[in-house]
Amino acid sequence: MRVFITGITGPVGSALADYLLTMPDIEVHAFKRWRSDTRPIAHLYERVTFHEGDIEDAFSVAQAVEQAAPERVFHLAAQSYPSASWSAPIATMRANVEGTINVLEAVRRLVPRARVHLAGSSASYGPVRPEETPISETRMLRPVSRTG
Repeated sequence: MRVFITGITGPVGSALADYLLTMPDIEVHAFKRWRSDTRPIAHLYERVTFHEGDIEDAFSVAQAVEQAAPERVFHLAAQSYPSASWSAPIATMRANVEGTINVLEAVRRLVPRARVHLAGSSASYGPVRPEETPISETRMLRPVSRTG
């Protein structure tokens, strides 16, 4: 099975790639921004096919999706720090909203049978007590991030 991961240079993306590579018959393709720090993924270069571009550029996303031809897509590329989103709201909107639209549109047009997993932020759950784990999707959200 071919898998496509966006956000591969982040901790979740690289951990997911590490995990998937332990499974038989999984071919991992990954989308990375040209300017991202590659030190966290240096160990993956021999085992993952990388596609470069920017999640905000619909053309580069579509080109990567077309080349990878995935059956599963894990979309993890995002501005994930609430404090940074308040400092750079437009850049956050472009990465998180436009980037997600770019991925979904590329999948819809080029690999419509692919399944897509969209990741959210654990920050939306806020403080979690030990008795509330594992967290259920039905658990009430209690975000704690605040503006300025």
